[in-house]
Amino acid sequence: MTADAGEGRGRHRVPASVDEIVRAIRECEYARLCAIETLEASRDCVRVAMDVAGKRNGFGSPHGGAIFALADQAFGLAANLDGLASVALSAQISFLTVARGGRLEAVARRVDETGLLSIYEVSVFDGDRCIALFRGVGHKLDDDPPAAGDGTSRN
Repeated sequence: MTADAGEGRGRHRVPASVDEIVRAIRECEYARLCAIETLEASRDCVRVAMDVAGKRNGFGSPHGGAIFALADQAFGLAANLDGLASVALSAQISFLTVARGGRLEAVARRVDETGLLSIYEVSVFDGDRCIALFRGVGHKLDDDPPAAGDGTSRN
């Protein structure tokens, strides 16, 4: 079941409950491909985890792309929990140290929100060690993009 995120033109439909949002994001094709598990999902904190088997680089460490994907999954889930569809406006990651374990966990928290923009920080852990810090800026979709050539602006 989905609910309108608002009336009128341009509101994006999202699942009606937090459980449905979590299920939709947890079961997306890419999360399943990467075998990312959702451990916790609340408006205060999102935790996801992934085994690194099959996701290592040529030197035997977890691939940076896999670490980014894990952090991005936590960010995406956290940014959409309020029920209004949100997309990434930007995302960046800093790799702090090499991961050595077989399972990684990412923890996302919202640090700021103004209007349609929200900022999330995601810490990626290998056991107790923070191995990466991710920052994502989410943009809440309030309108459909204008049709090509109709002369309107979203600004």
